[in-house]
Amino acid sequence: MRQALAFLSVIVLAIHGVVFRDQLVARWQEHQTQYFAQAEKLADNPEVKKTLAARRPAIEQIIVRSFGPERVDRCTTCHIAIDDPRFEKADQPLRTHPQIPGHKFETFGCTLCHEGQGRGVEAFDAHEGGHDWPWPLLDKELIEANCVQCHNDPGWAHAPKVAAGRKLFFERACYTCHTISGLSYGSIGPELTEVGRKRRASFVKEKIENPRASNPVSTMPRQDLTPEQVLELTTFLKAQQGNRITRAPIQQFLATQAARPESLPLTSVVGAEMAAQLAALPAAQRGEAILPKVGCLSCHKLGDRDGKVGPELGYTSVQRGHDWLMTHFKDPKAVVPGSLMPPYPLPGEAFEDLTQHLLARPLPALAADPASEYKELCARCHGETGKGDGVIAQYLDPRPRDLTKAAFMRTKTRERLTTSVMEGVGGTSMAPWGGVLGQERAKALVEYVIATFTKGEDRFPKDRKFPQANPVAFSVESAARGEAVYLNRCWGCHGKKADGNGPNAVSISPRPRNLRNKPFVTSVSYARLHESIKYGVQGTAMPAAGYDFNLSDEQIGDLLNYVLQINGLGQATPKLAFDKPSPPIPTAR
Repeated sequence: MRQALAFLSVIVLAIHGVVFRDQLVARWQEHQTQYFAQAEKLADNPEVKKTLAARRPAIEQIIVRSFGPERVDRCTTCHIAIDDPRFEKADQPLRTHPQIPGHKFETFGCTLCHEGQGRGVEAFDAHEGGHDWPWPLLDKELIEANCVQCHNDPGWAHAPKVAAGRKLFFERACYTCHTISGLSYGSIGPELTEVGRKRRASFVKEKIENPRASNPVSTMPRQDLTPEQVLELTTFLKAQQGNRITRAPIQQFLATQAARPESLPLTSVVGAEMAAQLAALPAAQRGEAILPKVGCLSCHKLGDRDGKVGPELGYTSVQRGHDWLMTHFKDPKAVVPGSLMPPYPLPGEAFEDLTQHLLARPLPALAADPASEYKELCARCHGETGKGDGVIAQYLDPRPRDLTKAAFMRTKTRERLTTSVMEGVGGTSMAPWGGVLGQERAKALVEYVIATFTKGEDRFPKDRKFPQANPVAFSVESAARGEAVYLNRCWGCHGKKADGNGPNAVSISPRPRNLRNKPFVTSVSYARLHESIKYGVQGTAMPAAGYDFNLSDEQIGDLLNYVLQINGLGQATPKLAFDKPSPPIPTAR
């Protein structure tokens, strides 16, 4: 027993000895002592040997004053052999730093390029700087990001990752959402002018790989990037360390805002060489050439490319007209208010070229049976089993209809459902498919959907009575009465702004209708709107207000006049010019 206690005591004393030694002798002192001993052996000059033998460990530092705020770099306290060529094969931290012509250590220091906490002398403090330090030691693959802080020519040959990342920034449509001062003017996502200075590279990389990793409700789409492309885009964004406009003096801020361009020159997006080549091409060919370069395919599907965020573009030529496309490019929310797509900061000529190309594209081949048609045309939004959970459903607002809900599907006439397929649903991502399918194939597709996905029997409403036109003439007084009804009965779901974001909306599926969706309001008849309010919408949370709330036809008329008013409409609700679908093809392909 005594022997065991004695043995244990020795172990405890040894551990204490190691701990005390670590407290009294720092690792940097060991590194310097090791360097002095090895350098003394390698020296062939007696005076040098004598000097090295007499040296004692001491904190080394470089004060850098030539590049921005003063920096104090103590990295050479451990990396003491960085300028000693005899140690180029030694292990870190005693390895020689590669020579870079024109870059003297006493002028540039270390953290200007490598980052890290320059004042630290312990490895963790110097390399990580603490968990809240935004500039930990930069991975070697990302060093280019700091090289271009001085070598800021966009074509600098020694920063290929930054150049490739810049190209991806435009090709993947990042520029349409994000602002980088002097480069892009997006207004939907966070400003990236200083992201390289404010965020760790690991955060930027994670955000690119999975936008919802740090923000579960992020609307930023997840891109299909290779590891090398992620590294390139991370390096480019890490290079963005400029001054934010909003931190500048107010006069500079106002002047910059006044000079903010309406669009970016095409040369900034596709490069000067390609822009020059495009000048000699017809409009449709120019559109074909720039479409994959300006970011469209980072979201949309076309041919073999699929961004898995936006709708298919292959059928655009018979679904949308010239005016619709031009409006959509300039302001997507003008035609689909819930659209995730940002307004593209391209010149009008580029929009015209893209429009001409999309309208001139031949239609893809399409199988003749309804099952194949559903898989190719519908499953992308509505899902393979019709539950409204297609690959792009999470990015669409309103979400695609759940076709398995019998309460909705079995209470709508075949004519109503076929019309939705043929003409689309205004103000949503449901495009008109009449020009692709024709009347008979659209009917067959509806029958296939109901037979395959929707259980139960048809339960069409009977004996419904509602006016075909508003019984109350539009007036400011009528709209005011309608607003009172709305605030008393409707806002809990549809929101006080009537945008479908009421306090109850979070737990409702499908979400309440956005009543400020002007393209939708103008695309449906008054009778349909009145019926939906009076009798409710089966399969949704919309109650029968005519009975549950005892609203009269006149009160519903006032309510719909209020809806017209908030959409800037008066008595008539004509279809918008760009909302008119293309005519169906006369014969099936």
